[in-house]
Amino acid sequence: MKLTTKQIAIIIAGVVIVGTLVVLIVFRPGASPSPPAYKLVVWGIDDRTAFEAGLAKYRAQYPQIEVAYKKIDAENYRAELLNALAAGTGPDVFMIHNRALPKQALTLMPASAEQMNVGRFRELFPTVAEQDFIAGPSVYALPLYLDTLSLLYNRDLFDRAGIVAPPATWAEFQTAASRLRSLDANGQLQRAGAAIGGTAKTVHAAADLLQLLMLQQGTKMLDGQYASAAFSSEKGLAALNFYVQFANNASPFYTWNENQKYDLDAFAAGEVAMVFGYRADLAAIKRKNPFLNVAVAPMPQVRSDERVDWADYWGLVVSRVSKVTTGAWEFARHFTADTEYAKLYADAAGRTPALRSLLGAQIENADTGVFARAALTARSWYQVDEEKIRGIFNSLIEAALRNPSNSFTALRSASDQVTQLMQSARNN
Repeated sequence: MKLTTKQIAIIIAGVVIVGTLVVLIVFRPGASPSPPAYKLVVWGIDDRTAFEAGLAKYRAQYPQIEVAYKKIDAENYRAELLNALAAGTGPDVFMIHNRALPKQALTLMPASAEQMNVGRFRELFPTVAEQDFIAGPSVYALPLYLDTLSLLYNRDLFDRAGIVAPPATWAEFQTAASRLRSLDANGQLQRAGAAIGGTAKTVHAAADLLQLLMLQQGTKMLDGQYASAAFSSEKGLAALNFYVQFANNASPFYTWNENQKYDLDAFAAGEVAMVFGYRADLAAIKRKNPFLNVAVAPMPQVRSDERVDWADYWGLVVSRVSKVTTGAWEFARHFTADTEYAKLYADAAGRTPALRSLLGAQIENADTGVFARAALTARSWYQVDEEKIRGIFNSLIEAALRNPSNSFTALRSASDQVTQLMQSARNN
C-alpha cells in the first residue's frame, strides 16, 4: 500500500509525540534512576582513598554497576572475613594475602580461561605472583601490588664508619655490621650494627628473613609431591645458623640481642645502622623521623650474580558463593590487570605496582627502584597455613638462640611440624 504525503506526515508527527512523552516520563524531575544491573560488595584492608580514583573511573565506565567498598582493620580482617563467608554474608570481591591461597582456596572462585588464563597471567605479572596465586591450571587471585624486603640503612652512620656503599653480599654485610656496631670494654653492645638474628619480639621480619636466607641458599622447602617439608637439610641448617649468629655474643659478627628496642623503632631513633624492611616500613619510618638520613639498598645475596628476593603483598579474589562471579572477576581484572586502574591504585596507596608494564617506570625512580627491581626476582613457596608456619619459624629462631649448638634439632622439629600441617590439610 502506498501512503500519501499527508499520511506520512501524520505518522512522523505521532512518533515524535510518543518519543517526547517517553522522554518526559523517564527523565521528569524527581524520577527515580534506573536500578543498577547488580551490586558488588568489595572488602579490603586499605583505606577507601586507595580505591577512590579507580572506583570513580569504574562508576563512570559502568554506571549500571553499584560497587560498595568496606575497609576492615588488618588485625581483624581474616577472622571477620571467614565468619562472613561462613555465614553467607561475605563480599563478592576481597583482598587476600599472597601466601593465603592454599588455606582459602575452597572459598574462592577461580577465573575462567576467558577472564584470565595462566599464559596471560605470566605476561602481566612477575614470577612470584604466579607461585602464590596460580594452582594447577587455574588463576585464583590477581596481585594489587608487590612489596619486597630490602635493606634500609642510615647514611650518616655509614659515613662515620667510612663505609662508602651498602653491602651487596652477605659476606660484605657481615663486615659492615661489625664495623658499624659499638661495644663497650666488656663486650656489651652499645649500638647495634644491624637488626638481624633476633626473634619476632625485636626483629619484625625475622621469619621472612630466615625463609629468604633458605631460598637464597638453594634450600628445598618441600618435597616434590608437596606432601612434606624438606628444609631440615644441610642448606637449611646453614641458613638458620647464619641468621642467629648475629645475636650470639660468642660470634665475631655479634651485632644484635633481645634487649634491643623493636627494630623499626630503634632504626627511626638512629640506634641501629641497618634494618630490613618493606616499602611500607620505610614510609612509617619517615613519618616517625622525617629528618633521618635513610637510604634503601637491595637485599644482600649469597652470590652477587644470582638474586633471590622476598615479597609480601595482597591481591584480589572472588568469593565462590558470590551471585555475580562474572562481574566480580571483571572488577578484579580491571583493578589489577588494566594499566590505568592499576596505576591509579598504586599511586593512591603509595605502593609498587604488580604489573610488569608499570614496573619499568618504577625501576628508574630513585625512591622506588630497589623495591620494583626486587619484585622481578622475588620468589615464594607453597604454605598450607601461612600464619601457623610463620609461628613455627619464629619458634625455630627462639629455639636456635636458646641453644645454638643444637640448632639442627630445632630445625628438624620445625620441619616435622610443617609436615604435620600439610598432612592434616590433605586429610581434611
